[in-house]
Amino acid sequence: MNFKESLDNHLSSISARNLEEFSRTLVKDDRLTLIMPNSSVLNGYEAIVDFHKNWFSDPDWSIETTLLKTIESNASCIALLDVVYNDLDESGEPYQLNYILSLTFVFEGGSWLLTFDQNTMRS
Repeated sequence: MNFKESLDNHLSSISARNLEEFSRTLVKDDRLTLIMPNSSVLNGYEAIVDFHKNWFSDPDWSIETTLLKTIESNASCIALLDVVYNDLDESGEPYQLNYILSLTFVFEGGSWLLTFDQNTMRS
């Protein structure tokens, strides 16, 4: 897969809540970092897969992404996306988050794998 196909596969696996496919899009070590919209940080493959396992089991959310920009090289690529996230709070009330998502992939073993995922809230 080329980078754009790999990016689409990564995003599709999230929308489909497909943990198995999502896990295949990640580097499998401690280089993997996720910065959440609230600024909390998760590090490492196991922690991030565990987080997504719990998140994917929640049926109430939906996510829409719009690709804003890519920066591509032979060894790494960055995708910048606009995100609209809809969910229900603990009381069952709907809420929406709007944020910028930056994804960094590295080319290893013939595949583009996610190494860095930063979510930044819009003001």
